[in-house]
Amino acid sequence: MLEDQNGLISVALCTYNGELYITEQIQSILDQTVLPNELIICDDGSTDLTLKLLREVSARSPIPIYIYENEHNLGSTKNFEKAINLCKGNIIFLADQDDLWHKNKVEIMIDVFLSNPRTQAVFSNGDMIDASGHNLGFTLWDVFNLTAHRQARLNQGHALEVLLTNNVVTGAALAFRTEYKKLMFPIPQRWIHDGWIALMLSAVGEIKCLDQPLIKYRQHDRQQVGAVERNLQQELRKVKETDRSIYLSYAQQYLVALERLLNVSADVNHPEKMSLIADKAKHMLIRANITRDLSRIPRITKELVTLNYGRYSNGIKSFLKDLFLY
Repeated sequence: MLEDQNGLISVALCTYNGELYITEQIQSILDQTVLPNELIICDDGSTDLTLKLLREVSARSPIPIYIYENEHNLGSTKNFEKAINLCKGNIIFLADQDDLWHKNKVEIMIDVFLSNPRTQAVFSNGDMIDASGHNLGFTLWDVFNLTAHRQARLNQGHALEVLLTNNVVTGAALAFRTEYKKLMFPIPQRWIHDGWIALMLSAVGEIKCLDQPLIKYRQHDRQQVGAVERNLQQELRKVKETDRSIYLSYAQQYLVALERLLNVSADVNHPEKMSLIADKAKHMLIRANITRDLSRIPRITKELVTLNYGRYSNGIKSFLKDLFLY
């Protein structure tokens, strides 16, 4: 176990009917070259063998494992919020119930925190595996289009700009310092926990990314949130099925984020970053209110010329989608 200038290390893991993979996942955490100091598990009302398996692995664990059973189903985001708030560590690793950790994950990510005192969060790439654990031949970052250029931008201090295009942070690959807990919590209803935590920390500090895969991210038909590569036909189908009201929802999400940042103490207020978040919300509102008449042409053209489609949407693809109103 590691106790250093960063303090204690915690792992927050949430479970719900995870009997298929939970023992293997916890064992991968217990096999780390650098052990965390505690593992906090919040179960969200499992009706299978999950709790039995948790107690069995806890009995032979070399580190304390604390198991909490929710009286009522909280859902993934609020369950992670509960687990994180129960952690005593100064650095918290998030874990999903169905993945696997590479043995040196904690060691490598802690080294990043030690080398970069201003870094608030670190996340890694991940190998994609199927239900049986076979490698699928692509990575998490292939799915999220986290290119070498975007990685460099993120590691050079421009994480917020990268995240305002699309969230590239998977909670299962994330670790973060806890000094800004008051900023992060409670997590608003409109947000998923990993996207919210990453956005808040990128607005007040630095985030680093590691191209090295440090988890095996499992794809299977029972998971709540997945990451899947799409071919061109699937992308076009997704575009055509998009309800424009989703952009209004996005705008409201970022207005909530802006309000949270405005309500915290002045020492974490960064006007230039809050301006970027406000511009993201404005761009989403414009996209939400595009109509089928020709009045949309100058509006979307302005968003293209000012590079807002590149900054806050999916570039030329999003522009063409709005131009032809798929």
